[in-house]
Amino acid sequence: MRTLERPKPNQRTNTDATGMRITLCRRCGSSDVVKYGICKGQQRYFCMSCQRKFADSNALLYKRFPVEQVGAALSMFYSGFSTREIGQNLTQQYQVPAPSKSTIYRWVAAYTSAALQCSPGVQAITGDA
Repeated sequence: MRTLERPKPNQRTNTDATGMRITLCRRCGSSDVVKYGICKGQQRYFCMSCQRKFADSNALLYKRFPVEQVGAALSMFYSGFSTREIGQNLTQQYQVPAPSKSTIYRWVAAYTSAALQCSPGVQAITGDA
């Protein structure tokens, strides 16, 4: 009996005719991918089309931390947590080494400016006004 793996939210996957999951290249989208070993408990792949190696993770392209952790860090920052407290909470919540305080601050700076560019003219409704 075959069991299907549930794809990770940000991972590019497809299914073949038999219903098995096919991993697609994170850079070029090709399905011409072979397993390339395991590093730090994470499956690695090699794309035969673009000749690149990539990990089977749900991190953003060229990033180390998954989207869920970055989103949680941003949420905590805007809830009033310090960068040190955010690192401690991420370690407790995800059982991973904490990102540095400067990494967390770079996430806040980068994704806040990206959010502002994507939503021009949006005003937050606050208070009794």
